[in-house]
This record gives sequence, structure tokens and C-alpha cells, in this order.
Amino acid sequence: MKETPPEPPQPQATDPDQPAGEPSPAPVPHEGSPDDADDVLTVPEAAAILRVHPSTLYGAIARKEVPAFKVGRCLRLSRRVVAGLVACRPPT
Repeated sequence: MKETPPEPPQPQATDPDQPAGEPSPAPVPHEGSPDDADDVLTVPEAAAILRVHPSTLYGAIARKEVPAFKVGRCLRLSRRVVAGLVACRPPT
């Protein structure tokens, strides 16, 4: 009698709704949130780039003149937003 070779194991899906053997889709970053930690600045870091005092930047964020978001209890700014503010700044 001839033995058949065992079948290779099927990869396990991490998502119960995802069929086995199919790759999971890549996560989609939320709109407006940075997808990399290097693209996020703290208020003191952004203030140093903008050459303003951190309290000036906190005030602009409170007045909604500068967009920011919270990570836990801490405010963060997108590096792209800060770069845009630098580009709009008049020369000194």
C-alpha cells in the first residue's frame, strides 16, 4: 500500500474573519494623524523650530490658530504643519 505525503500546514489567519492563507490588509492611518513617530513634535520642539516661546505656541493652539492633537495628556504637532508655518513666516 502506498502512503501519501502529509499536506503542508496552512498558515493561520490572525483575523477570524480573514480566510486562512490570505494576507491581512495593511492598516490604514487615520486622516490627519502622522503615521510615523518621527513626524510628530512636542510643543517645545515645535516652538524651537518656529523660534517662539512655548507659551506663545500653546496660546496659538488654544485659539485654534495652529492645529495640534493630544497623545494621552500631551499635545503634539505634525512636522508637516510646523514646516508649513515656517514657510509662511516672514523673513526677519
